[in-house]
Amino acid sequence: MASRPHRIAPLAVLAAAFIWWSCGEDQEVPVAPGLDDLAPQLSTQSPPAGGGSGAIFTTTPDGGIVNENVRYEGKNEVYLDGGPPPNAPAHAAGLDEGFYVFQITDPPGKLLLSADPARCRIVHVNADGVIDQLMAPTDNSVTDPDGNTVVDYTAATTDNWADSKTNGKFDYSQEPCHQDPNGDGTPGTDPVDVPGFFGLGRHDTNTDVDHGLDKDAIVVQMMPYGTTPNPGGVYKAWMTPIQAYVDVKNADLNQIPSDKNGKVRPHDCPDFCADADVGFVPSNRYTKTDNFKVTEQFPAEITVRKFNDLNGNGMWDADEPEIGVDECVVPSGTDEGDIRACSDPDAGGWPFDYTEPLDGGTKTQTFYTPETFVAGIAGTYTAEEFFLTDWVQSASRLDGTYLDPVQKAVSVDVLAIEPGETHEIVFGNWKFSTKSGMKFNDLNANGVKDADEPGLEGWTIFVDYNDNGSLDEGEPSAVTGSDGTYTITGIEPGTFKVREVLQSGWTCSFPNPGAPDALGVVASTACYHEETFTSGSAKTDNDFGNWTTATKSGKKFHDLNGNGQNDSEPGLEGWTIFVDYNDNASLDEGEPSAATGSDGTYQITGIVPGTWKVREVLQEGWTCSYPSPCYHEETFDSGEAETGNDFGNWFPAVKKGMKFWDQNKNHVNDGEPGVEGWTIELFGTAGDGTVVLMTTTTDVNGNYEFTNVPPGSYTVCEVMLDGWAQFFPTAGANCSQFDNTADHLHIHGAVGYDITLSSQDVDGGNDFGNVPLEGCTPGYWKQDQHFDSWVPTGFSPDDQLVGLFSEAGNEPYASHLADQDSGDPDVLIGNATLLQALRFGGGETVADKAEILLRAAVASVLNAAHPDVAFGYSVTQIVDLVNAALASQDPNQIIDLATELDGANNAVNGCPLN
Repeated sequence: MASRPHRIAPLAVLAAAFIWWSCGEDQEVPVAPGLDDLAPQLSTQSPPAGGGSGAIFTTTPDGGIVNENVRYEGKNEVYLDGGPPPNAPAHAAGLDEGFYVFQITDPPGKLLLSADPARCRIVHVNADGVIDQLMAPTDNSVTDPDGNTVVDYTAATTDNWADSKTNGKFDYSQEPCHQDPNGDGTPGTDPVDVPGFFGLGRHDTNTDVDHGLDKDAIVVQMMPYGTTPNPGGVYKAWMTPIQAYVDVKNADLNQIPSDKNGKVRPHDCPDFCADADVGFVPSNRYTKTDNFKVTEQFPAEITVRKFNDLNGNGMWDADEPEIGVDECVVPSGTDEGDIRACSDPDAGGWPFDYTEPLDGGTKTQTFYTPETFVAGIAGTYTAEEFFLTDWVQSASRLDGTYLDPVQKAVSVDVLAIEPGETHEIVFGNWKFSTKSGMKFNDLNANGVKDADEPGLEGWTIFVDYNDNGSLDEGEPSAVTGSDGTYTITGIEPGTFKVREVLQSGWTCSFPNPGAPDALGVVASTACYHEETFTSGSAKTDNDFGNWTTATKSGKKFHDLNGNGQNDSEPGLEGWTIFVDYNDNASLDEGEPSAATGSDGTYQITGIVPGTWKVREVLQEGWTCSYPSPCYHEETFDSGEAETGNDFGNWFPAVKKGMKFWDQNKNHVNDGEPGVEGWTIELFGTAGDGTVVLMTTTTDVNGNYEFTNVPPGSYTVCEVMLDGWAQFFPTAGANCSQFDNTADHLHIHGAVGYDITLSSQDVDGGNDFGNVPLEGCTPGYWKQDQHFDSWVPTGFSPDDQLVGLFSEAGNEPYASHLADQDSGDPDVLIGNATLLQALRFGGGETVADKAEILLRAAVASVLNAAHPDVAFGYSVTQIVDLVNAALASQDPNQIIDLATELDGANNAVNGCPLN
């Protein structure tokens, strides 16, 4: 959060929006909601939960400095501030939401100094924990939590209120509550037209500069109140939830404080005081208090600051940032100690406890740097910083002098006897740094981290504080992870060398690589990084590279899906891999080789320097899918370790199945006879992306087989024969999408199989079952004695025609009066049922021809939907075809479709439902 100047904003420059009201009986109160709105809430509001969180503070007229305490030179300068203090995170010290009453007393709380009724001193705290409204007074009554009317304000306010200085009596309308004394628009700065209350002010409200913009916070003037009898000029501000107040006072917020008769020793009242208001219960855990002082003294100022000691030298150098100004920290939680921008709502200044003398004892509160305090009485004041995660305190300074040893808590003795006394407490801390990078396997030993070079696990990297080349106790270190990365934490500020602990058989080639030797390999001339660490710095990309003796290794894998990649597939045992010195593609004597193990891995040793191709000895029937072409060309340098040079192969798959006659139409192959000469297609994409289309026909037993199928993903479909309907499978791949396409100039069975074939698979069981086509005519479906046959279809004779064929509800069809062949009255197509459509006639107009089509279409839908009818169309196909024909309004297209559907309804195998 942003910091502010450490000063009191002059009253004359405040751009505040003052709010005031009159408590008079004849006054309107239009500015803010009053107790009229508050009454129903009083009846249900319970004291705040959580034990009464948050705090209150006295502050300046703009809220610029909280806990002002002793700096006020006049009572009208004292304002009430509820909520977070400056430089704190936005969620700190917030009050519980609700309505509160405030008052001013002497320090012990025995004498009430507030001169107006409690109803003039009600504020609201919003959900963000800050005061956002001073409530307008009202004459109305309030209700207790039990629903009982407790006080009638109109009756209660007939009493006069008295002023102790003149003993004058003033009626209720003159009560100085939230009003501008002389009408000049500046409450609290001019004489009040009421004897005895000269210049007291009347609860002005100003925007709180800390949280006014983001939380709608305001500060509220405490006036009017009498002068404290305390010899040191000390007052106490109180605030308590309104429900806690009315529980004691019987909801009497309207009682006018009455001046005590005479002086009550030892508490002489200079002007006005009254008996303590019993509504404020000191022991109540929800009651908040804060002491302040009004006197013309010479208060001292104490400023507490914190700097980030970047170089850890215990001195605040010119370029080092101030925490709470230049950068902020997260004060608590899982991110405690993180450095953030001050605009981050979770970050703020550095937290510290501030202890000051108070009423013969001390008072301690938490604040956030930077903060300026007013110390108006002589005594000892202490600032004690919090310890945050991963931070180390390196400095403490009092009034320009660094303390040795460093002090977590710094105290200052304040004299407060002359103007201009100031003190400054400064804390300095530094945060541990980190160092990260990667330990990589320098495969080509060229002293450079190339893109394909992997990390090395289990290597120790350390900060060599004493520069002796060895890892000593107390020196920060880290071990590289499985990917070779490391992060060293806990590094102090300073300039140090970062080294590796060299392992046996390895050579460091980076950092600081030297020139290649005769074999082309590189060694480092100085295997370390030299870095300057500052507080909280994070050094990255500090890598180390090493190489070891030369080998060639890899894996022979079974490329099950034929995609030319090793997808964690199993190895192939017993394959020979060799280095083809003479590049003749054959294994010759003297060429290094190795046989793959049970997991398919191999390792070739004894490879002479040079550039060679590494090949496999291909076995019969197999196809090499990786690499392409089937070799790795590598440059071997002395001492190089080449890994990951794999080979992948696949073997063709076989796909089998059967075409059977489903004679009992139960959608199951019950050992029924096969059908010979039926075309089956397999099409899709091989693992390497090649498009595959294969065709075969069933043999005398109805069996089919595809051989030499590359691994891949395919669809298997049957090509339909005229006069047959598909009865198995009933669910699976959508083969209709391939009908009459460029590669398939025929009709397929609607359902097929989506399959995935792997290398060496022999996949069977994907059968197809068919029966000769069947169909029942419109004449069958419209007969009353056949209505039972409708039941399995899911349709009813009374279903609306347009509910099935939506285009029939459009013109020129909807309003067309269709003939009924049964002699029944004609019916509009748009109003017809399915049964009425089966009785349609016909004619010459487009709408007449639509009658013919709809009659045939309804019968076709019933045939397609009935489980015991082997029909050549699905319901969806019929609906789509009919709607398209009707939408065209082409009589030829309509009649052609009607003829086609009538043909299906009159299938050669007849109606199986007769």
